[in-house]
Amino acid sequence: MNTRQRIASVRVYLLLTLLYLKASANSLMPVSPAWQIDDLMQWQPDDSYWLEDHRSSVPLQKLPERLGSKTMIFHSQATSGQTSQGVPYNQFSVFTNWHLADVFIYWAGSLHEGIIVPPPVYWVEQGHKEGVPVYGVVNLQPQQYGGRYANLEKLLTRNEEDGSFPVADQLIDIAQTLGFDGWFINQETEGGMREDATGMAEFLRYFMERAPKTVDLIWYDAMKVDGQIEHQGALNQSNHQFFRALNPTDRYGRMVIDYRWNEQSLRLHQANEGLLFYGIDAHQQALDTYRFQALQSSHRNLALFASNWHFNKHAAMEENHKKAEDYWHGENEGNWPGICSFIEAKPVIRKVPFITGFNRGQGDAYYHKGRPLGILNTSGTGWTQPQQQTPLPDGCDKKNSLTMPMVEHVTHDGYEGSGAVRIKPHSILAGQAHLFSADYRFDGQEELILTYRHNHDSLKPAIELKLVSGLKTKLELPRCDNSWCTVSASLNNLAGQVLQTVTIKMPATFAPSNLDVGQLKIINEAALITIPPRVWVTQQQTEETGQQIRLNWDKDSNADHYLLFTLDRNGEPDTFIGQTRHTTWVVEIPNNAKVHQLGVLPVSREGDYGVMGVLAL
Repeated sequence: MNTRQRIASVRVYLLLTLLYLKASANSLMPVSPAWQIDDLMQWQPDDSYWLEDHRSSVPLQKLPERLGSKTMIFHSQATSGQTSQGVPYNQFSVFTNWHLADVFIYWAGSLHEGIIVPPPVYWVEQGHKEGVPVYGVVNLQPQQYGGRYANLEKLLTRNEEDGSFPVADQLIDIAQTLGFDGWFINQETEGGMREDATGMAEFLRYFMERAPKTVDLIWYDAMKVDGQIEHQGALNQSNHQFFRALNPTDRYGRMVIDYRWNEQSLRLHQANEGLLFYGIDAHQQALDTYRFQALQSSHRNLALFASNWHFNKHAAMEENHKKAEDYWHGENEGNWPGICSFIEAKPVIRKVPFITGFNRGQGDAYYHKGRPLGILNTSGTGWTQPQQQTPLPDGCDKKNSLTMPMVEHVTHDGYEGSGAVRIKPHSILAGQAHLFSADYRFDGQEELILTYRHNHDSLKPAIELKLVSGLKTKLELPRCDNSWCTVSASLNNLAGQVLQTVTIKMPATFAPSNLDVGQLKIINEAALITIPPRVWVTQQQTEETGQQIRLNWDKDSNADHYLLFTLDRNGEPDTFIGQTRHTTWVVEIPNNAKVHQLGVLPVSREGDYGVMGVLAL
């Protein structure tokens, strides 16, 4: 990896983060940990709230596994100051292409902030919801960038009595306790000798033999069997002992081959192809179609380092979204076809209930039932909460945008969340606007619900479900003026059929009219929430910028998540606070805000609103 660029990439959020967290050390805001090894060995949860704040409540979803090569995403973010609730600004890099990911690595770590970094809970829960395992990092960097040989020695320290590795045991315990899937081990610190390499192999084997099968390790190609650091770009005699150690009986650890690989090394590794991932460093090779095509044609797994290389902390949110869209899905104009041209995408709809409000988990405003709400925070620069994400359209081939209806995500309007999908008809050609691929067998209990808006009689769009059998079923979307409209249809006649795609059928028109889609649901029998949760305050703290209040509320077994608002004097949502699957939240009330009531709204797994729990202040 290019470490200088990697270090720069993990610092891109530091200024905003420090401004946000300049409150006292007694702040109630839950900040995700980053440890030095000595701190790691002393770690235990501070109190019951610490676990509630940082432990994932979402198990890894067991979805049908796709065949073929896999993709490992390295998402770079700052080491310190990552709160478990998200951040009160939108200059923050979010990952949304979960249908293109099989493994998600939270890439962080620095000498002064901490070299062992678990993933923030919002990434764990979002990845697990999409069937993607999420990993933290043990980051032993090169010495010129802060790496210390002493840290390698500490990592490999053994218990003299039983020969165990205490650090390995602690890493296993933390992953189990916080509910994520394991650790990426990046050992690039120089100074090691052969006995260190032998000790590292024994450490890896020890971990894999003692960890439950829900927790494992991923190793990076840097250290050689003689203890020296020299990236091989291949699996060979210089690094094979580490790969063997990752794969004891009945366990399967993975290894990332450094991005210096060539076509010869791709041909050598066929026997282990499922467990090896080949690196592409987006800082240097982001648009290198030759290397992407080489992996694609040889059916090898991809490890994409710095997958958010295009993020610019100084750019507006929409500009960053556009750059991400162009990189992953292809440019409207230009030669770059998009990452998804080289990756076999997973079907997005693989189970029900399937609900999307086309929410990036980031915005300027929050839309609730079609009404824009302000944001309650101390920065006034929008919000980012990745735990809110719902699927965006998964289409890749933007080259057809000149002859097909155009699909784009907008943030200046929405129904529930950060935005909506806008579909622009072609002026001459009728066509299909692709929303989602699918692989779901109907049982005959499902219902299709779509919330949309368009205001032109000649438009006459329809949502269309295409089945593997070749059959199609559609639901027409009549004119709906300035408010959002909802249509629904029973799908009981599709029992036994397999859904393949969801599209919007658009006629050609010169009329200046677009179709906005605010929410799409495919659900089965709903579980209603009829009792409002009891809400109470357990902690309070005065900070320079305002008041911090820790809310707690009763858990409802039918709730998927909870929306938090300030309420006006009539009990209606006034400003948006956050969304969580937990039953506690630290609310920050700025000094200039007048807050009379707080509300907690349960939302069922089918997307139905429950009854608001209210707390008067």
